[in-house]
Amino acid sequence: MLVYKSNLESNLIKLIEKLYNIKIQRTSLEIPPARSMGDLACVISFDLAKRLKKPPRKIAEEIVSNLELPEYMESVKVEGGGYINFFFKKQIFLQSFFNSGFHFDNSSAKDKRVIVEHTSINPNKTPHIGHIRNSVIGDTFARLCKALGYDTIVHNYIDNTGVQVADVVIGLTTMRGMSLDQIRDVGDRLDRFCWDVYADVSKWYEDDPNRKSKQTVALKEMEEGHGTFADIGEYVSSVVTRALLNLMEKLGIKYDLIVWERDVLALDLWRDTFEQLKNKGKLFLAEDGEKLGCWVMDLKESPAFSEMDDPDKILVRSNGTITYTAKDIAYHFWKCGLLEKDFQYQPFFEYKDGDIVWTTTLEHEKKKPFVKFNSADIAINVIDVRQSYPQKVVQEAVRTVNSDIMLQHFAYGMVALSSACMKELGLELEPEEKGKKYIEMSGRRGLGVKADDLIDILNQKAKKRIRQNLPDLGENEIGEIAEEITIGALRYFLIKFNKNKVIAFDFDEALSFEGDAGPYIQYSIVRSRSIIKKSFEAGIIASAELTFSFKEWDFTYINDAEEAELTWEFLFNLSRFDDISRQAFDSLDLSLIAGWAYDMAQSFNSYYHKYSILKETDKNLQLLRLGIVEHYRNIMTGITGILGLPIPDKM
Repeated sequence: MLVYKSNLESNLIKLIEKLYNIKIQRTSLEIPPARSMGDLACVISFDLAKRLKKPPRKIAEEIVSNLELPEYMESVKVEGGGYINFFFKKQIFLQSFFNSGFHFDNSSAKDKRVIVEHTSINPNKTPHIGHIRNSVIGDTFARLCKALGYDTIVHNYIDNTGVQVADVVIGLTTMRGMSLDQIRDVGDRLDRFCWDVYADVSKWYEDDPNRKSKQTVALKEMEEGHGTFADIGEYVSSVVTRALLNLMEKLGIKYDLIVWERDVLALDLWRDTFEQLKNKGKLFLAEDGEKLGCWVMDLKESPAFSEMDDPDKILVRSNGTITYTAKDIAYHFWKCGLLEKDFQYQPFFEYKDGDIVWTTTLEHEKKKPFVKFNSADIAINVIDVRQSYPQKVVQEAVRTVNSDIMLQHFAYGMVALSSACMKELGLELEPEEKGKKYIEMSGRRGLGVKADDLIDILNQKAKKRIRQNLPDLGENEIGEIAEEITIGALRYFLIKFNKNKVIAFDFDEALSFEGDAGPYIQYSIVRSRSIIKKSFEAGIIASAELTFSFKEWDFTYINDAEEAELTWEFLFNLSRFDDISRQAFDSLDLSLIAGWAYDMAQSFNSYYHKYSILKETDKNLQLLRLGIVEHYRNIMTGITGILGLPIPDKM
């Protein structure tokens, strides 16, 4: 569909330049609210009206009278005040759609590298459900980039020298009196052990604020890379990060590179970054006021900060230490290929399929051959909306040095807990929290849903449902199906909402088998497979693995007018998968794909309920309907692959 849309748009752009000597980039092609109004509608005449000082309808009529229709267009009409409505030739359009299958036009992605950074949580404890939303969004977007043809690299930036790790190290050593050997004895689930330690050390600080002075000592040791705190910090970070990778692999989430903050500091990326920004006139040394003696980034002239009274950002403190934002800018200069320095690399973790997660290092002469982990043309940072200001600062720094690089902040709302979820978890509400629609999670309070606990709860609920639906299955098969349903339910729940919406997590809503939920979409594909299988068993087709060819397909096989209309509506909307995917990429809004997939699952279930295949006596119509089912399965399997929803054999 997108190919036809792009083709038509290109013709319109050329015609408008020829008729009016005006160059435009887009023609505002839209899908009309009702198919009777047309298959595509163009509203460019309204945009041109002011510039040409003509009524929009007059412009629309001039465009239509001079436009040579492509072969796949049946007709074009001017409607209302100046809408240009296009109607496809159903036969040509559908034959092309059927024969192309699940395929994207990758021409715009040619030779372009996208680096998606996501998860990037502090390695001080096991993650909670809020962290998982970040990871699911990032992984889904990376899958989308790959499907669209971009050379895609996934980063996970680990701040292993920060305050959160320092606090856990202090909690383990000073508060609990543990040695490194005793910490090692905790085992692989050190990440869960540290969840409680992190909450306890916060209370320990509150009891005696003087204890917090230990932070300075721990941070200094970890940044310099020597001492007991540094050794324990490195061990904790490594074990917690490996546990994170194991957890994410269960959800189908993978990374290419772990970037350790200690390496960013040790490689001194900031030195060259500082010089570039200074040479561009973007940094100044404050000579008075609260910022006296600090190196400050000048943001007053940047449109992104126009509404702020004092947008300028301190990057180097008066004592010479650099801020977190300065570290982030340096990392992004390296990520975008603006620095000559590079890390060495070594393998860190191997997935079950043999893929390797690499890490930055300064100590080993091991480098992955023929692969660069930086030099992004497009860099996408998945970070919650509360980090919008520092992300804008990083964007401005990169734009200052190279405006051709597209650095975007994929902002999203946090995940909170519903009251029902709190109750089911046995968590008590604070007095001020009672009556609230949702409760924010807090690692320092130990308040939240540990991600692996959440997955276990969802898995048990899924098993219970499968036993009810498929009582003849053995426990091993039930376990496999439950795992796939759990992954689909969780991933879909975390991306179906508008990205800026705060999610109040609820167990029952996430695992619903009806309505707008992952299992509902999974079931529609399982059902389509079952139809193909039953058609083979009934002798309608020769193979259950048949891939249909529609070169001889004829829309006139459908004699009933209502069926013809509903079939065209269904297939036209199904053909929009590439258009919707591109919109999701351009707008950084994955809920567009999730919403489209749910709508298509609804349409498919309604279509199959209305029009039988096995009972149809007209052989041509029977095969046509079967082909529609097969094509739905093909397209939706591709889309659920992008969404990361596995498809069970049975449900």
